[in-house]
Amino acid sequence: MRGLSVPSTHTYMIRTLQKLYFAAKQRFKLSTLKVGGHTGNPGNDKADELADWGVNHQTRIGRHSETPARPVTIPPRPLDPQWLAPLSLSQQTSHLLQSIKTASQAELPKQPLIQRKSYISPETWKKITDFHEDTSPFNDRQRATASKQIKKDARKDKAKHTLEALLDDVKAPPHQKWNTIKNLRKGFCPKPTALKDPHGILKPPEQRAELLAAHYSNKLWTTPPPPNIVHMPRTPIADHPPPIDLSPFTLTELEFVLHKVKNRRAPGPDTIPSEFWKWTSPTFKEHILMLLNSCFLGASSPDEWNEAHIVAILKPKKDPLLPESFRPIALCNAIYKIYASLLQQTRLSAALDSSLRTTQYGFRANKSTAQPIFVLRQILDLHERHQGKMHFLFLDWSKAFDSITHENIEIALQRYEVPEPFTKAITALYRAPTFRVKNGSDLSSLHPQQRGIRQGCPLSPYLFIIVLSCLMHDVEEEYTSKFELLPNPFSASSPLWDLEYADDTVLFSPNPVTLQRLLHILQHHAARIGLLLNLDKCEHLQLNTEQDIYFRDTEQGQCQCSTCFPGSPVPHGPPVPVSAIVKYLGVYLSQKARAQTDITKRLAITYASLKVLRPFFESRDIPADWKFTIYGQVLRAIVLYAVQSETLTAAQNVKLDTLHYRVLRNITHTKTTFYHKVVNPNDTPSSNMDISKKPLT
Repeated sequence: MRGLSVPSTHTYMIRTLQKLYFAAKQRFKLSTLKVGGHTGNPGNDKADELADWGVNHQTRIGRHSETPARPVTIPPRPLDPQWLAPLSLSQQTSHLLQSIKTASQAELPKQPLIQRKSYISPETWKKITDFHEDTSPFNDRQRATASKQIKKDARKDKAKHTLEALLDDVKAPPHQKWNTIKNLRKGFCPKPTALKDPHGILKPPEQRAELLAAHYSNKLWTTPPPPNIVHMPRTPIADHPPPIDLSPFTLTELEFVLHKVKNRRAPGPDTIPSEFWKWTSPTFKEHILMLLNSCFLGASSPDEWNEAHIVAILKPKKDPLLPESFRPIALCNAIYKIYASLLQQTRLSAALDSSLRTTQYGFRANKSTAQPIFVLRQILDLHERHQGKMHFLFLDWSKAFDSITHENIEIALQRYEVPEPFTKAITALYRAPTFRVKNGSDLSSLHPQQRGIRQGCPLSPYLFIIVLSCLMHDVEEEYTSKFELLPNPFSASSPLWDLEYADDTVLFSPNPVTLQRLLHILQHHAARIGLLLNLDKCEHLQLNTEQDIYFRDTEQGQCQCSTCFPGSPVPHGPPVPVSAIVKYLGVYLSQKARAQTDITKRLAITYASLKVLRPFFESRDIPADWKFTIYGQVLRAIVLYAVQSETLTAAQNVKLDTLHYRVLRNITHTKTTFYHKVVNPNDTPSSNMDISKKPLT
């Protein structure tokens, strides 16, 4: 690798070496020697020493004959620039897709079909078939007894199959070790069949895809009526343009993105999974790079990228018979997601992240849910300790990702001074998006998507937080121009009144009038870009106060209420619903600023997961170290989520220790201390301290 640029990832280094090796192999007779790392030789000096020897000397490797010295850097076979250049973007895409499909059909064997419920044993299956085929005159009691016995046998078969699957997963490759664990924790997911049309009439399953597509096209993603089409202001926000690199993408950047693309994901309309693009040869990757650079530099995209397949996922606690109860998840082509990741991960976020709003913690590097949770808990603790008043508004946006218009995305990028070529490259992806709803093997007809961003596109979440950062900036600018001072829960020199994690928004202030004005201004500016609040799902957490806060009376136009304009006869809107306990980003916050509610609910969820995973932890054939891995990454992750910002009492620490030692006893197959002393009084001690000292054997 001497004389070459240092690869950024191991994958890219391996591909580069393969390319050079194959090129050299066509010209010379080569002999190879595998050299491992050597203790005490930093930088693998042994390999460097052999490489230097090979440059200047002849050497005998193993049983091979002497080989003359060869140059270190051998140019690979040149890429034919005319292979794709005369073709359009759509033709280039089709050509690459067909090449991958042909290669996959020739090289990859077809996987055999697996029985849907493979855990049913032959004996139980015979009972099932006999039960349905037997036409003898059984009475109801006999049939009920036979049916009950079959179900009992099926449960035993499933338990046995689960245990065998857990044992197989231990020996499986890393990407398969979690399959059975995930299935156990997922539980039963009912598959809805019938769906109501707009008139409330139930329709059969074969019409399900078309009904969902019509709902998304005509209600969710349709253009708002003309009086409601208002764009956000175009005043610049950034002081200077972000340093976005406008040069063509490099092979290093492509390898970096391919390394981060997740495997085992559902493919898009082209049916090509992301793994196929990863497995392509170095030469083929250069053709991929040529296509992506043509899209980037020409600010265009192939027509095939416009279409996405939509999979409807039922929202929690929603009516499965209504189309609006399903969240649309977009299955985009893998090559489209690779291109979107190149735009976002290698260029946009690296240059623009420092300019976005500091209180936005979603979809950004080095930020997580722990930070806004920590800030909220600090404010709660501070005002509870000093008996200070504080109001928190937890806002719920109605279909946030599906409501913003494509025009406002372009305006938001322009306000942050994103260079025009880069802005046009992004907006080209939203120039004419279309979709089909996929329900099993059924596909709906093609429909346009006139607004909203695709939930499933790597670029979409970052575009959303850019738009939301513009929105919160406009709210702050209007408030300071009218009322001057912003809320400051910690310091007057550092105003703080909002926190966001993507669309999860919290407003807070000790002054209810200030908070109500901020809420009304936010409603006004949000309505201009298509965002509306779910008034019934918003929550008001009151700390040491009982004063209500009200929504504005209308979403359109400037607010004329008596709070925003003292002396005005215009009434307020409805009050924000008051809650004693609020769930935010997975944690429970209460008026008393105590951890009791959150710890209690979290322990209940953890014990429920422990009950589901009991066959795994009680198995004597699964290694203990793998059990500890599952315990740490599943159970402890649930109970200790965001606990670093909690102030736990001694009793709460005891509850956490009780859970810990209970799992340890399951893993080590040790009964309780009392049971152990009665049954085996002369055996080794079995206290919690003794259990924690046992080796993992």
